[in-house]
Amino acid sequence: MAQIRKFIGAMCILAGCAMIGKCALMLWENEQNSRAAEEAAAETMPLLLDAIAEGAANTDSALVQQYLLGDAYTPELAADDSGTGFVIPVNGYNYIGYITVPSVGMELPVLDGWDDVRLNLAPCRYYGSAEEGNLVIAGHNYRNSFGKCHSIRAGDVVYFTDAANITHTYAVADVEILNPTDVPEMVESGYDLSLYTCTLGGKQRLTVRCCEIPDEAEETMPASAF
Repeated sequence: MAQIRKFIGAMCILAGCAMIGKCALMLWENEQNSRAAEEAAAETMPLLLDAIAEGAANTDSALVQQYLLGDAYTPELAADDSGTGFVIPVNGYNYIGYITVPSVGMELPVLDGWDDVRLNLAPCRYYGSAEEGNLVIAGHNYRNSFGKCHSIRAGDVVYFTDAANITHTYAVADVEILNPTDVPEMVESGYDLSLYTCTLGGKQRLTVRCCEIPDEAEETMPASAF
Protein backbone atom coordinates (compact mmCIF):
# COMPACT_ATOMS: atom_id res chain seq x y z
CA MET A 1 0.00 0.00 0.00
CA ALA A 2 2.84 2.36 0.87
CA GLN A 3 4.45 1.68 -2.49
CA ILE A 4 1.19 2.43 -4.27
CA ARG A 5 0.89 5.74 -2.44
CA LYS A 6 4.48 6.59 -3.37
CA PHE A 7 3.80 5.69 -6.98
CA ILE A 8 0.64 7.82 -7.08
CA GLY A 9 2.50 10.69 -5.44
CA ALA A 10 5.31 10.43 -7.96
CA MET A 11 2.82 10.44 -10.85
CA CYS A 12 1.09 13.53 -9.41
CA ILE A 13 4.43 15.31 -9.14
CA LEU A 14 5.32 14.39 -12.72
CA ALA A 15 1.90 15.55 -13.96
CA GLY A 16 2.31 18.82 -12.09
CA CYS A 17 5.77 19.36 -13.55
CA ALA A 18 4.43 18.62 -17.03
CA MET A 19 1.64 21.19 -16.59
CA ILE A 20 4.09 23.79 -15.30
CA GLY A 21 6.38 23.07 -18.24
CA LYS A 22 3.51 23.40 -20.71
CA CYS A 23 2.44 26.71 -19.19
CA ALA A 24 6.03 27.98 -19.27
CA LEU A 25 6.32 26.99 -22.93
CA MET A 26 3.06 28.76 -23.78
CA LEU A 27 4.21 31.91 -21.99
CA TRP A 28 7.55 31.80 -23.80
CA GLU A 29 5.87 31.33 -27.20
CA ASN A 30 3.43 34.16 -26.46
CA GLU A 31 6.31 36.46 -25.51
CA GLN A 32 8.19 35.58 -28.70
CA ASN A 33 5.09 36.21 -30.81
CA SER A 34 4.47 39.46 -28.95
CA ARG A 35 7.98 40.70 -29.69
CA ALA A 36 7.70 39.69 -33.35
CA ALA A 37 4.39 41.55 -33.68
CA GLU A 38 5.85 44.61 -31.97
CA GLU A 39 8.80 44.63 -34.37
CA ALA A 40 6.50 44.17 -37.37
CA ALA A 41 4.30 47.09 -36.27
CA ALA A 42 7.34 49.30 -35.67
CA GLU A 43 8.58 48.53 -39.18
CA THR A 44 5.18 48.95 -40.83
CA MET A 45 3.85 52.13 -39.19
CA PRO A 46 6.22 54.69 -40.79
CA LEU A 47 5.80 53.05 -44.20
CA LEU A 48 2.02 53.03 -43.78
CA LEU A 49 1.91 56.67 -42.69
CA ASP A 50 3.94 57.72 -45.74
CA ALA A 51 1.83 55.63 -48.09
CA ILE A 52 -1.45 56.98 -46.69
CA ALA A 53 -0.22 60.57 -46.99
CA GLU A 54 0.95 59.96 -50.55
CA GLY A 55 -2.33 58.31 -51.51
CA ALA A 56 -4.41 61.10 -49.97
CA ALA A 57 -2.52 63.61 -52.09
CA ASN A 58 -3.70 61.81 -55.23
CA THR A 59 -7.07 63.44 -55.89
CA ASP A 60 -7.71 61.04 -58.78
CA SER A 61 -7.94 58.02 -56.48
CA ALA A 62 -11.37 56.44 -55.97
CA LEU A 63 -11.31 56.75 -52.19
CA VAL A 64 -10.24 60.39 -52.14
CA GLN A 65 -12.85 61.24 -54.78
CA GLN A 66 -15.52 59.56 -52.69
CA TYR A 67 -14.72 61.77 -49.72
CA LEU A 68 -14.34 64.91 -51.78
CA LEU A 69 -17.62 64.47 -53.66
CA GLY A 70 -19.73 62.67 -51.06
CA ASP A 71 -23.11 61.63 -52.48
CA ALA A 72 -22.14 63.09 -55.87
CA TYR A 73 -19.38 60.50 -56.24
CA THR A 74 -19.58 58.01 -59.11
CA PRO A 75 -16.88 55.48 -60.02
CA GLU A 76 -16.61 56.94 -63.52
CA LEU A 77 -15.10 60.10 -62.05
CA ALA A 78 -12.18 58.20 -60.56
CA ALA A 79 -9.07 56.92 -62.31
CA ASP A 80 -8.90 53.75 -60.18
CA ASP A 81 -12.45 52.51 -59.82
CA SER A 82 -11.24 48.94 -59.30
CA GLY A 83 -11.38 49.45 -55.53
CA THR A 84 -7.65 49.00 -55.00
CA GLY A 85 -7.49 52.53 -53.58
CA PHE A 86 -9.38 51.39 -50.47
CA VAL A 87 -6.32 49.63 -49.06
CA ILE A 88 -2.65 50.52 -48.69
CA PRO A 89 -0.13 47.83 -49.73
CA VAL A 90 2.93 47.59 -47.47
CA ASN A 91 5.50 44.78 -47.61
CA GLY A 92 3.18 42.44 -49.46
CA TYR A 93 0.10 42.97 -47.25
CA ASN A 94 -2.92 45.26 -47.62
CA TYR A 95 -3.77 47.64 -44.77
CA ILE A 96 -6.98 49.59 -44.26
CA GLY A 97 -5.43 52.17 -41.91
CA TYR A 98 -4.32 52.33 -38.30
CA ILE A 99 -5.89 52.45 -34.84
CA THR A 100 -4.83 54.84 -32.08
CA VAL A 101 -5.85 54.75 -28.40
CA PRO A 102 -3.93 57.50 -26.56
CA SER A 103 -5.12 56.46 -23.07
CA VAL A 104 -3.20 53.16 -23.28
CA GLY A 105 -0.39 54.29 -25.60
CA MET A 106 -1.55 52.13 -28.50
CA GLU A 107 -1.01 52.87 -32.18
CA LEU A 108 -1.12 49.90 -34.56
CA PRO A 109 -1.58 49.22 -38.27
CA VAL A 110 -4.74 47.34 -39.26
CA LEU A 111 -4.63 44.66 -41.96
CA ASP A 112 -7.42 44.04 -44.45
CA GLY A 113 -8.95 40.63 -43.80
CA TRP A 114 -7.72 38.15 -41.24
CA ASP A 115 -6.10 34.76 -40.86
CA ASP A 116 -3.51 33.24 -38.52
CA VAL A 117 -0.58 34.68 -40.48
CA ARG A 118 -1.92 38.23 -40.56
CA LEU A 119 -3.11 38.17 -36.95
CA ASN A 120 0.46 37.39 -35.91
CA LEU A 121 1.59 40.59 -37.65
CA ALA A 122 -1.05 43.13 -36.62
CA PRO A 123 -4.74 43.57 -35.75
CA CYS A 124 -7.04 42.71 -38.66
CA ARG A 125 -10.36 43.86 -40.06
CA TYR A 126 -12.81 41.12 -39.11
CA TYR A 127 -15.97 42.72 -40.44
CA GLY A 128 -17.43 45.94 -41.81
CA SER A 129 -15.82 49.30 -42.43
CA ALA A 130 -15.43 52.70 -40.81
CA GLU A 131 -17.41 54.26 -43.65
CA GLU A 132 -20.38 51.96 -43.06
CA GLY A 133 -20.19 52.42 -39.28
CA ASN A 134 -19.85 48.75 -38.35
CA LEU A 135 -16.10 48.14 -38.27
CA VAL A 136 -14.90 45.17 -36.20
CA ILE A 137 -11.15 44.74 -35.62
CA ALA A 138 -9.61 41.61 -34.10
CA GLY A 139 -6.17 41.28 -32.58
CA HIS A 140 -4.10 38.93 -30.45
CA ASN A 141 -3.78 39.81 -26.77
CA TYR A 142 -0.03 40.32 -27.11
CA ARG A 143 1.44 42.71 -24.56
CA ASN A 144 2.14 45.50 -27.06
CA SER A 145 -0.83 44.79 -29.31
CA PHE A 146 -4.49 44.27 -28.37
CA GLY A 147 -3.42 43.08 -24.94
CA LYS A 148 -3.68 46.78 -24.11
CA CYS A 149 -7.43 46.59 -24.74
CA HIS A 150 -7.74 45.16 -21.22
CA SER A 151 -6.82 48.61 -19.89
CA ILE A 152 -9.29 50.57 -22.04
CA ARG A 153 -12.21 52.06 -20.12
CA ALA A 154 -15.58 53.60 -20.99
CA GLY A 155 -15.12 57.22 -22.02
CA ASP A 156 -11.68 56.71 -23.59
CA VAL A 157 -11.20 58.14 -27.08
CA VAL A 158 -10.26 55.88 -30.00
CA TYR A 159 -9.13 57.04 -33.43
CA PHE A 160 -9.14 55.07 -36.67
CA THR A 161 -7.38 56.67 -39.63
CA ASP A 162 -8.37 55.05 -42.91
CA ALA A 163 -6.67 54.63 -46.27
CA ALA A 164 -7.80 58.09 -47.40
CA ASN A 165 -6.15 59.70 -44.36
CA ILE A 166 -9.58 60.42 -42.85
CA THR A 167 -9.56 60.14 -39.06
CA HIS A 168 -12.71 58.72 -37.49
CA THR A 169 -13.09 59.60 -33.82
CA TYR A 170 -14.89 57.34 -31.34
CA ALA A 171 -15.75 57.28 -27.66
CA VAL A 172 -15.68 53.97 -25.80
CA ALA A 173 -19.24 53.18 -24.71
CA ASP A 174 -18.78 49.77 -23.11
CA VAL A 175 -16.37 46.91 -22.51
CA GLU A 176 -17.96 43.47 -22.48
CA ILE A 177 -17.09 39.77 -22.58
CA LEU A 178 -18.44 37.56 -25.38
CA ASN A 179 -18.14 33.87 -26.12
CA PRO A 180 -16.32 32.74 -29.29
CA THR A 181 -19.65 31.54 -30.73
CA ASP A 182 -21.32 34.95 -30.30
CA VAL A 183 -20.66 35.99 -33.89
CA PRO A 184 -24.02 37.77 -34.48
CA GLU A 185 -23.55 39.73 -31.25
CA MET A 186 -20.09 40.75 -32.45
CA VAL A 187 -20.92 41.90 -35.99
CA GLU A 188 -24.52 43.10 -35.50
CA SER A 189 -23.99 45.05 -32.30
CA GLY A 190 -25.16 48.45 -33.50
CA TYR A 191 -21.84 50.00 -32.43
CA ASP A 192 -19.73 51.92 -34.95
CA LEU A 193 -16.47 50.25 -33.92
CA SER A 194 -15.65 47.10 -31.97
CA LEU A 195 -12.17 45.97 -30.93
CA TYR A 196 -11.81 42.45 -29.62
CA THR A 197 -9.17 40.09 -28.34
CA CYS A 198 -8.93 36.96 -26.23
CA THR A 199 -9.43 37.16 -22.50
CA LEU A 200 -6.40 36.20 -20.41
CA GLY A 201 -7.63 32.60 -20.22
CA GLY A 202 -8.27 32.54 -23.96
CA LYS A 203 -11.76 31.08 -23.66
CA GLN A 204 -13.75 34.28 -24.24
CA ARG A 205 -13.45 37.56 -26.12
CA LEU A 206 -12.93 40.92 -24.45
CA THR A 207 -14.76 43.42 -26.65
CA VAL A 208 -14.42 47.20 -26.64
CA ARG A 209 -17.53 48.90 -28.03
CA CYS A 210 -17.25 52.39 -29.49
CA CYS A 211 -19.60 55.05 -30.85
CA GLU A 212 -18.39 57.51 -33.48
CA ILE A 213 -18.33 61.15 -32.48
CA PRO A 214 -20.05 63.39 -35.06
CA ASP A 215 -17.73 65.35 -37.35
CA GLU A 216 -18.62 68.70 -35.83
CA ALA A 217 -17.42 67.47 -32.42
CA GLU A 218 -14.14 66.00 -33.66
CA GLU A 219 -10.73 67.53 -33.25
CA THR A 220 -8.17 66.97 -35.99
CA MET A 221 -5.56 64.41 -35.05
CA PRO A 222 -1.93 64.62 -36.18
CA ALA A 223 -0.68 62.03 -38.67
CA SER A 224 0.78 60.04 -35.79
CA ALA A 225 -0.01 60.39 -32.11
CA PHE A 226 3.28 58.96 -30.89
